[in-house]
This record gives sequence, structure tokens and C-alpha cells, in this order.
Amino acid sequence: AAVDDVTHPRLAALLREKTGLPEQLPAPFAAFHVTELQFALGDAGSGSPMHFHHDAINILLSGRKRWWLVPPALAAASRTHPQASAATPAAEDGNSKTVNNLVMSIELIQEPGDILYIPDLWGHAALNLEDTTVAAAVEFS
Repeated sequence: AAVDDVTHPRLAALLREKTGLPEQLPAPFAAFHVTELQFALGDAGSGSPMHFHHDAINILLSGRKRWWLVPPALAAASRTHPQASAATPAAEDGNSKTVNNLVMSIELIQEPGDILYIPDLWGHAALNLEDTTVAAAVEFS
């Protein structure tokens, strides 16, 4: 969910205090302008279907997430839950065969403390692998 000082003032203040977001992006993104601060909380099996937007970073605070990324030429929005669209497990090289019927997705596992950069217009889906998976994210330009 989007977080700001009007809609979620206490959560925005907590994220600002604990992470420095949205005013202080980590290097090498410090010169960019934050367009949206997000907070995500979910249990194992919850997640986000394939979608795309501007540049973003996702900071995993607790739990683990499985991600699928595709370049802009393959990016598409979907309503299919990522668990249903993950037809094959990750290969040793980190690539899966299909995600939302797209070929050559990059698949990875995000651990607590990992910061994942998602480039502008890259398609991505995420699946929470553990209960109480918590993340803060920012979109920026």
C-alpha cells in the first residue's frame, strides 16, 4: 500500500525513522526523486501478480520473497496470482521457464536486508515465502 504523511502518518514516520525513506535513498540512488513510498506485509503464499512501473527498490525487512523479473519487451500486467503462474521451479542458473506464459524470466529469492532494484518498466511478480514478510519499497524517477 502507498504510504504518505496524510494517509498513514504514523507508518510514514516509523519508516522514515527506521529506514530513512523516502528522503534518503541508498547509494547509488541518492540523487533520484521518490514518487511513492510503499509498505507491504503478508504471510506465506501472498504476493503480487506480474506488473510494471517506474524504477523501484524493495527493501526486505523480514521474511523471504520469491521474485520473477522480465525485461520491458516481455512485461505485461496480470491478475494471475504468482503462485499459480510459477509453472516451474527455479533452475540452478536462476532462470525459470515460464511465468505468466513469459519465457526467460529471471527468478530470485530475496532475504531479509536485501535491497532489490527493479529497473524502469521491467515486469515483476513477487511471492511471500514466509509468514510475516515485511518490506518497504520506493518508486522513483
